[in-house]
Amino acid sequence: MAYRIVILATALFLTLSCASGPQRAKSITNESFLTDIKENGAKLFVYIANFRGQAPAVHRGGNNNPAPPVSMSQLRSEMALRQEEMAIEALEYKLLTSGYCRDGYFILGNYNQFGSVEIRGECQESATDSDKRLFGS
Repeated sequence: MAYRIVILATALFLTLSCASGPQRAKSITNESFLTDIKENGAKLFVYIANFRGQAPAVHRGGNNNPAPPVSMSQLRSEMALRQEEMAIEALEYKLLTSGYCRDGYFILGNYNQFGSVEIRGECQESATDSDKRLFGS
């Protein structure tokens, strides 16, 4: 019975999130999802997303309120922040569709350099025998 609820909830979430999936994927040119299940049952992962070169949207003031000039370092910071947000969205979609982290995850570290975002994390739950068969040990 509990499996039916989980399956129905997952199907509903996928249906609702598929509309945003293509938007998110437009700017990601390549992605990798690497899993590592340790002997003690810890489930680790590395997600890497590579982005096209694109400038973030900069909000300028209207005719009556001109915005201050934006420096290149501000643009780079905004772009890096937006890419990290998109990478986390894509990671969460990947975790949902793969079923790798069912009870959530912790981010152990992330790295953003030259249009590539790497997120290292660990699932909150320990690996089951099914996880070990599906994702290796």
